[in-house]
Amino acid sequence: MSIPLRTKELGTIESESKTIEEVKTVTEPFLILEENCAKEVKMIKKRSKKIKNLFFVTLCVLFVFMLFACGTTHKVSKTWEVDAENHWHTCADCDELFDKGAHDMQFVESKEASCTEDGYELYKCSVCGYTRKDVIVATGHVLEKHNAVDGDCVTSGATEYYSCSKCNKFYSDIQGKNEIAENSWIIPCAGHTISHVEGKPATYTESGIKEHYYCSVCKKYYEDAACTIEITDGVFLEKLVCSVSEARNLAESSEIVVRGVVAGITTTQSSLNIVTVSYTHLRAHETVLDLVCRLMLEKKNKTDTKRKIESNQRQSCILHPL
Repeated sequence: MSIPLRTKELGTIESESKTIEEVKTVTEPFLILEENCAKEVKMIKKRSKKIKNLFFVTLCVLFVFMLFACGTTHKVSKTWEVDAENHWHTCADCDELFDKGAHDMQFVESKEASCTEDGYELYKCSVCGYTRKDVIVATGHVLEKHNAVDGDCVTSGATEYYSCSKCNKFYSDIQGKNEIAENSWIIPCAGHTISHVEGKPATYTESGIKEHYYCSVCKKYYEDAACTIEITDGVFLEKLVCSVSEARNLAESSEIVVRGVVAGITTTQSSLNIVTVSYTHLRAHETVLDLVCRLMLEKKNKTDTKRKIESNQRQSCILHPL
């Protein structure tokens, strides 16, 4: 059964229905935004709660760790730990550093570098006892070579060696590795090894020999056993000659004995190769007649020399009168 409605009332209801729909149309975006904001706020609250819970759990873990690790105090070691720059103490449980600071280095001692060994400068920290040694490199040798010297019977010889002007040491090699004692390079002289030789006068048929001492080391002749007077003009004596013709065949500066009458000799001394002796003692092979002849010859030579000087002076006066 239908109930009739009034037209006026129906028109009123429709008008109100339209108004509600319009309001809904206007407010719907705001409602959606409000709903979304509410959702975001709810999510933020959930995240904040999770963060708070996580932070709380972390604090609890750290607290438990520290409680079991160090208890209420650190176990700081009494031994210093060091590096090249600093020193510090360490907790035995948590490795936390304490009393860290730079070294206070103080000079202790030094050693100069030599030619072959390094030197150093030693420093020590006054706080922790850390030491540092600065190395000074070795300088190396400055070597001078000394050549070998041949010795003989009276003079010492020497082997080759090297001396360093820095360390004042001596070495047998140019690298300066084999050190030797001072004067160890000297070769002492061996001294003469002599034998005595008896003298033998010269004759008309055989040569003679002087009495002397001969050294087999230095190959020299000496007049005495102490070898202080060396014989430098030889030890052999020429055979005796009995004429001027034989004397002319002798070598220059040979020592001869003139026998017989010398008045008939007209050649000069240089042409005869005669060397006269100034002393008047008899030689080992001379007789009294020999000595007289020799002295007469020397006198004649002196006279000839004097006459020649006077002749030259007269000629000079003639050529250059005053």
